Amino acid sequence: MWGDAWARYGQKFASSFARYWPDGVGLTIVTDKPVDCPRADQFPLFDMPGYPEFMDRHRNDRRALGLESRDRKAKPGERFWKRDAVKWAPQGLAPVVGLDGLNDGDLMAWLDADVETIADVPAHWLNVLLDGRDVACLLRGQQHPEIGFWCIRVGEATRAAVREFASIYTSGRVFDLPEWHSAYVWQHAFRDIPAGRITNLNPQMIRGHCWPHTRLARYTRHNKGKLKGQ
Repeated sequence: MWGDAWARYGQKFASSFARYWPDGVGLTIVTDKPVDCPRADQFPLFDMPGYPEFMDRHRNDRRALGLESRDRKAKPGERFWKRDAVKWAPQGLAPVVGLDGLNDGDLMAWLDADVETIADVPAHWLNVLLDGRDVACLLRGQQHPEIGFWCIRVGEATRAAVREFASIYTSGRVFDLPEWHSAYVWQHAFRDIPAGRITNLNPQMIRGHCWPHTRLARYTRHNKGKLKGQ
């Protein structure tokens, strides 16, 4: 959470998490300033390895800000989201923070800060979603995945994928990819995980806002885009 995220939707995320998630589930948030979230460990945004250096190189780089995209949907003078590496880099780096202290076999889930929990989450829910595999996520066929939620069983391959997610940004390799937003980069970073080790929580391959049509909707709501703050 950075900028005005805490005031806009982060407080709803935090209060609903504290109310509905089991006490044994730890929460780590990455934030640019301390927030009143007593259940969470808070990790400073600019302490993320590689992030200060990335920002020093690119915060004023028009190309990295998505201001020079030639995509037909890009508007002159506006940052184009598919090529705005500066906007999306924190989402690529933050998951590495979550790996700290976890052992092989432990579970780690990512939740966007605009996710609201709406019912009591069962203690073994993440295990159920993984269904014996290493990754649970929302794939959407030819469209990039929805990464407001994803979950891994920690192991050599998944640790490597999470670290690759960060490294693509910090190394600058992101600029060699066709798209620079976090969902596209996540898909690229996890490309070496065999399909048989991935549970797709969107088996119907619904495009767009697929969340309400998946098992995630029983306990959570993703207030993305125009839904933020409602």
